[in-house]
Order: sequence, then structure tokens, then C-alpha cells
Amino acid sequence: MGQGLKVAFSCRGQGWLELSFEVQGRHVSSTFSDVPFDSLRHLAESLLGFYENGLPGTTQLNGEPEVDELRLEPGPGLQAALRLVRLPDRTRMQDTEAERFRMEAPARDIVLSFWRALRRLEGEFAANGTTIWRFEFPHRAVSRLGDALRQ
Repeated sequence: MGQGLKVAFSCRGQGWLELSFEVQGRHVSSTFSDVPFDSLRHLAESLLGFYENGLPGTTQLNGEPEVDELRLEPGPGLQAALRLVRLPDRTRMQDTEAERFRMEAPARDIVLSFWRALRRLEGEFAANGTTIWRFEFPHRAVSRLGDALRQ
């Protein structure tokens, strides 16, 4: 599965989550905030659009002041690329970005790894939602993603 891609979310205090992934001994993480917008919902919706329609997706993970962008890029056939790019701030100046992580794998494997991590996080939200994130968990998008993966 996705060259053994492992994806996890962990809580880092009220309004902060850490997204980490590992593949073949390479590990990278990004700590992000629920300010100024709901990156978690955008990620779930981006994964859904990517999987169902092959649309490239970019999710900003809001650090302070850095911003990491998680990019999903369709490739040839069923392949896809997952990239994590660091920007010094929200200006999105291309010449200042630094790629922190890149892997290629079947699109389904990448999406399945993220869906599993989101499902685990959903359980944490159910128990501690308001102390984790100021937005509601994106239940509908995660459920639709699960339905799409089962087809």
C-alpha cells in the first residue's frame, strides 16, 4: 500500500494538530492551526475531489508564520504524487517554496492512508472536539471518502 505510507494526526494543544507521514524510513510532519480557516475540512474535501474526479488538490496547513502545502497531483494511469511544500508565509511566492516530502504511489493507496488517519482523528474529536479544534470535524466528507474507497 503506497510503499508503506503511514499517515497520522495528533493533537498539539487547543487549535493545533500535527500531521505526520512516513514511507520507507522517511518521516516528515507539519504542525498546523485552525486559524485562519479549517484546514482539516479542506483536506478531507480535497482528498474526495482528488479520488472521485482526479482533481489536483492543495491544502494549506497554517503554521505561524510558515505555511505547509499538502499537494495531491494526479499522475499517469492510476499513479499520483503526494508532496509537502514549505512556504515562508501565505504569500505563495513560488521561488520561496521548499519541497519537504515527495512520493509517488497509486492514488487509492495515498487516499486510503489519509482516510484511515482521519477516521482515527474522528474518534478523538468525538471525545474531545472543542478542546482540539474550533471547527466541527468534517464527518460528511470523510464518510463520502470512505464510500468512494469501498466502490
